[in-house]
Amino acid sequence: MFAILPAAAQQPRALEVMAADAALPLDLAYGDTTVVMGVQRVEVSWASPAGGRVPAYLWLPGGAGPHPALILQHGMPGSRDTFGGLAREYAMAGAVVLVPGASFARPDPPYRETTFFTLPLYDPRDGDEVIQTVMDLRRGVDLLRGRADVDPDRIAVIGASWGGWVGALLAGVEDRVLAYGLLVAPTSL
Repeated sequence: MFAILPAAAQQPRALEVMAADAALPLDLAYGDTTVVMGVQRVEVSWASPAGGRVPAYLWLPGGAGPHPALILQHGMPGSRDTFGGLAREYAMAGAVVLVPGASFARPDPPYRETTFFTLPLYDPRDGDEVIQTVMDLRRGVDLLRGRADVDPDRIAVIGASWGGWVGALLAGVEDRVLAYGLLVAPTSL
């Protein structure tokens, strides 16, 4: 695991490309709520700045808070279901946990099946999907900071594999996150 602390972004162009206008409404929608081992898992979605909706699970601990918060970003292939057990454990420990689906793993178009075992290994859509996911994660930070049960100064991001790579990019443009945990983050995608 490689952990980094965010620094002020040095790339104005990156800030522009991966900007997510916090003034735009999130258009937050709530779905089913399930209780798992004493914590709630709520289906949520919000409008992506690049189009479509971001499906996610929001895991809620007991108590009023304010709680620390964590965004868990899955790898490729994967989905918002990938980190169910880990998200539950963090919620049981007292954190609000947001687990969004990456742009390639959404039910609305342009969904595509992803695997490392098909060719070509690089798809021209990859760059757009990475940028969209960074923008969506920035809106996920907005979502968490807007919740009364979240301490806005204690938000962290953990990304694994592809999610770690996207987390590293997020760290370059998002200074409202306290810490990043990047697990097995590839650097040559």
